[in-house]
Amino acid sequence: MKNKLITKADLILLIMIIILGTGTFFLVKMLAREGKHVRVSVDGKVLMTVPLDKNNSYEIKGYDGGYNRLVIKDNKAYISEADCPDRLCVKQGRIGKEQETVICLPHRVVVEIIE
Repeated sequence: MKNKLITKADLILLIMIIILGTGTFFLVKMLAREGKHVRVSVDGKVLMTVPLDKNNSYEIKGYDGGYNRLVIKDNKAYISEADCPDRLCVKQGRIGKEQETVICLPHRVVVEIIE
């Protein structure tokens, strides 16, 4: 009897799971619809809903006095500036498809693309 950590069947199953997962991810991304509006919430309360097709910039007053700058340009939304310590919201990039979000946890700001 051989003691193998990974059998041939295990390897085939692992490869199939990776292929299926990757395919599903790309299929969902391709089928996502373009959004029409951006909804901004602070600490769970909707602050504003603005059209995604009008280029503009907004300063968002976040929780506990913090700020984020939301930019809408070319049917995409992104946070260009923030005074939070890690600035992860700035690094999240541009969003434009329904249900995509940019979140700033320290300021409790959620930017979401909606219909």
